[in-house]
Amino acid sequence: MENRYGNSFAWVVLFVLMVFGGGCSAIKDTPQVDKGPVDTTRLLSETTPEIEALYLAWLDFDQSRKDLKFLERGFLFDPDDRQLGYLQKIGLYLQDASVRMKSSWDQLSVFQYIRPEWMRDYLTLAGRTLTDSVEEIAYDQRFVSIYAEFMANSAIRKEIDRTQNQLEKAVDALKRVHEKILPYTQTGTGIQAHFSPLLVFQG
Repeated sequence: MENRYGNSFAWVVLFVLMVFGGGCSAIKDTPQVDKGPVDTTRLLSETTPEIEALYLAWLDFDQSRKDLKFLERGFLFDPDDRQLGYLQKIGLYLQDASVRMKSSWDQLSVFQYIRPEWMRDYLTLAGRTLTDSVEEIAYDQRFVSIYAEFMANSAIRKEIDRTQNQLEKAVDALKRVHEKILPYTQTGTGIQAHFSPLLVFQG
């Protein structure tokens, strides 16, 4: 699987700049809309419950993912090593989704540390990152579903379905957070414009 975690260091640098007085210019294709400073108190009041719900949803999903990973050892001596291979591939896609979900939460959980004058830029970039995360997780979900069709063990299939359901709940929580921060971004683009292409992969 390709390595798609290369932006972690960039987010650390961005966070340091936001906290200690630096900043980032708006992305070139983002319309410059002067909406004034963000009311941080209101932002935290509106987003904190959803961000906490996102974290709890991620915890439930990640535990389901780990439980499924544990079941791999039952296939180590199976005559048909393809079953182990399919399950391992499923595990890799679920791990990718988990890392992305946790990374999104990390970026959302530091609002109180961002300087007010840079908050809108930070939220704009965070909103774009959330969009990218949901799109990439949708690919993970699609490939998990594909490989799940090849699993012959009904009990394993049931565990995969349970894990996918937990992931779907976490993705829904991520989208709700996105809805909350959207009015505070530079663009204010509707969430459907971000997520409508993903409907193909969610069924």
